[in-house]
Amino acid sequence: MNIKTRILLVVFLLELFGYGLLITVNQNTSSKALSDIKNKQIHATFDAGLQKLNNQTKVLEQQVLSVSNIGQQFYRQLSLFPKEQLTQQLQIQLIQLFEQYSDAIGGGIWFEPNIIQQHKFFGPYVFRENNQVKFSWDLSTQAYDYHNQSWYQLALPSGWPRSIQRPQNIYWTEPYKDEAGSEQLMMTVDSFIWDDKKTIIGLATVDWALTEITDFFSQIKVTPKSNSFLIDGHSGKIIFSSANPELTMKQASETDWGKIALTETLPNELNMIDLTEQPTSDKVAFAITSSGIIFGVTIPYTDLVAETKYAEQQNLWLGILISATFIALVSLSLQQIFKPFNRIISLVKDSIKTDYRTDELTVSTIKYSGKNEFSPLIKALNKLFNEFKNYTKQIEQKNKNLILNKKEITNLNEDLHSKVEELTELHNELENNSDRLTRQNLALNIAIKKANNAVESKSNFLALMSHEIRTPLNGILGMVSLLKASSLDKNQSDSISVIEQSGNTLLTIIDDILDISKIEAGKLHLSSHKFDFEEVCYQCLELIQARMLQQEKSIDIIFDYPISQTFELYADDVRLRQILLNLLGNALKFTHQGNITLKVDITNTLRVEVIDTGIGIEIQNQANLFDTFSQADQMISKKYGGTGLGLAICKKLISQMQGDIGVISAINHGSTFWFEIPITSINSQLIETPKTHNKLIIRANNHALKETLMINLKSHLLVSSADSLSPTQDTSILNIDSTATEAQLQISNDTELSLKKPIRPREIINKLITAGISTSVTPNTNTTTENLSYSPIFGHVLVVEDNLINLAICQNMLEKFGLSHDFAINGKVAVEKAENNHYDLILMDCRMPELDGFQATKLIRKLPHLDKIPILALSANVLAEDVEKCLLAGMNEHIAKPITLSILYERLSNYLSKQKDVIKLA
Repeated sequence: MNIKTRILLVVFLLELFGYGLLITVNQNTSSKALSDIKNKQIHATFDAGLQKLNNQTKVLEQQVLSVSNIGQQFYRQLSLFPKEQLTQQLQIQLIQLFEQYSDAIGGGIWFEPNIIQQHKFFGPYVFRENNQVKFSWDLSTQAYDYHNQSWYQLALPSGWPRSIQRPQNIYWTEPYKDEAGSEQLMMTVDSFIWDDKKTIIGLATVDWALTEITDFFSQIKVTPKSNSFLIDGHSGKIIFSSANPELTMKQASETDWGKIALTETLPNELNMIDLTEQPTSDKVAFAITSSGIIFGVTIPYTDLVAETKYAEQQNLWLGILISATFIALVSLSLQQIFKPFNRIISLVKDSIKTDYRTDELTVSTIKYSGKNEFSPLIKALNKLFNEFKNYTKQIEQKNKNLILNKKEITNLNEDLHSKVEELTELHNELENNSDRLTRQNLALNIAIKKANNAVESKSNFLALMSHEIRTPLNGILGMVSLLKASSLDKNQSDSISVIEQSGNTLLTIIDDILDISKIEAGKLHLSSHKFDFEEVCYQCLELIQARMLQQEKSIDIIFDYPISQTFELYADDVRLRQILLNLLGNALKFTHQGNITLKVDITNTLRVEVIDTGIGIEIQNQANLFDTFSQADQMISKKYGGTGLGLAICKKLISQMQGDIGVISAINHGSTFWFEIPITSINSQLIETPKTHNKLIIRANNHALKETLMINLKSHLLVSSADSLSPTQDTSILNIDSTATEAQLQISNDTELSLKKPIRPREIINKLITAGISTSVTPNTNTTTENLSYSPIFGHVLVVEDNLINLAICQNMLEKFGLSHDFAINGKVAVEKAENNHYDLILMDCRMPELDGFQATKLIRKLPHLDKIPILALSANVLAEDVEKCLLAGMNEHIAKPITLSILYERLSNYLSKQKDVIKLA
């Protein structure tokens, strides 16, 4: 095979490969182009169809809203104008409105029963007949009963409260055939009619005949053999099918293309899905309008590929023709190209001669006079003898290459130097960025320090305000405590109680503000230790009971606590007591009659509920109830008072305890405030059961109180509410009168015990156990008087106080206890008197001129004979760090102002001796 044949063969193979590649690319390109054109045609058709449907439905929805507005206007004017005049005006408005919209064949206004002057059916209706709009009352009858029609129930079900908004404002019915005789296919759009309070009082409707829209879609052809259809997406019924009109009003899910069209898709988005899993499957293209009507087309596979197959055949024949022409041209070209080449080969053969005898090779100069591309080859062959010269030239060329390489190396060095300079610039920029970040961090640290200083300043300011307010409060509440211990008539006693209650309220506000400040500053720390949670709960209820009696309210306070075991919790009892008093105080504030229940449940967590029958809280006001300075509304704040801090503090405290708090409430149906916290550990102990008197009859005019007691006591007693004439040997009777301050427990006919309220189930068990041990039980009267009894305390007390009012009050209290006393107006005087006189105890104020209480205490402790003398701080500074500062200065303990007789007596009794006889304080 010569070279010409090889070249021809290679050209043929390359041409064949190129032709195949061209055919493949051309087919893909043409197929894609035709597919894109077809898809654009389909999209254009669908866009037109969707626009037609959306425009039609939007017009009808706008019309039904106009009908709704006419109905609302008619209802509002009933109280202003005669019904007959308004009805005539309503007829004119409906006719004029439907004359403007030719697409609607009817519609009306349908009021709820008895909304319009005791009319059960009031439904004015208009309809189109012979291209005229006519008015009718024919459907406002018991026979038609439009309230129970499907189109009415669709938008407004019978069980739906009319005061609650429906999920949608517009409802489309499923397609149906006209019952008036025309048998044409229709759909109805519903909208609501509201009164001024947004209560639903009726419906507005517009009827839409589907004949025109089905005629429009029957003319749509995406491809020659495609078939269009319409489906109601809500009911799944077929509205129209060009391939099979008999399918109208049947379920689309019964057809293959209907199942696909009913798949959930986004509105106004074209979807094209294979009808089957076969490669040659027909296509289903569909889209759903915003009103729920599905427009779709089934496209045969043959329509989609017909144009592509025709293009492929045309390309095949064209390629064959081009290939044949190309091969013929290549063959002729090769013959012309190889003519001079063949001649050169002949000359070369003639110029090279070999002597086979001597094996000498003789090469003669090639004589060639032609001027073409082979001339250089002839010259090269003729100059073979100059090989050395050519070799020298090659060496020179290599030297030139070395020079070029050197230049290239120089260029590379210059590039490297440039890169080093760039890196230097980047390094400098990095150092600048580092300096900028350092300055920013410094500015941030300064800002943080300023913020911390601001928080510290706020805390110090609040602590100072607390001190300045507590100082005069000490005078007020201290004097109230002294006055209560004196002889007062009822009016004076009531006035003193008002002063005391107002002072305690102000003190609570101060404590709340300090607590919220400490919480926000992160300085409030919880302490945990073991305590009896039932005792804490009952102490809180006793305080609430006392407040309730002071406010002269008649409310039953119920203690619902599991008494099968005693529980010791490991938590912060002070903060839990604060939370309980806050929730119970709120319940008392907003409850005027009924019950307040404290319910406790202890399992793996502690759950507490405070349930009241008060005014309740509206739902929209509950979301921000636990925010700082937030209350239910301004009217509540004005009527009941309060700062809005209590619940915010409760939430923050419970959050620190890793718990949760919430509220369940409805207006005029009371409130339930609850909280849950995890319990670190619980120590429980079983409660003893009475061996005798183990049956109890409860008589109470409060059903909730009676049921709670029966549930809590049934694990230890046989409890019932049956009437009994008198107690027996093993049956006792508990009589509870809501109007009385005490309950009566009859053990026997001649033995009756008084139980103070709120009633504690455990106390009933203890009373019955005591009754079983001793048959003669002394009745407990539980009477209290305003005057208090104290054992006199003996000792000489130094009072250090710069405020003369507080000094006078403290001296009066000490005289009530039978103590002798001396005073000093500042720390400097106190040190001098302590050094030169004998005192059994020192009451030390902390903030004083010249020398404060801390410095004075340190100086006194340095005196040899006074290092053990009790020094008690009397201070209006009540923060934890203030208490700690007192102890570090050498004081024995801290008493917070304002002080009362009972508090001061209790603290002094821990350090001074008492006499056995009890004296009555006047």
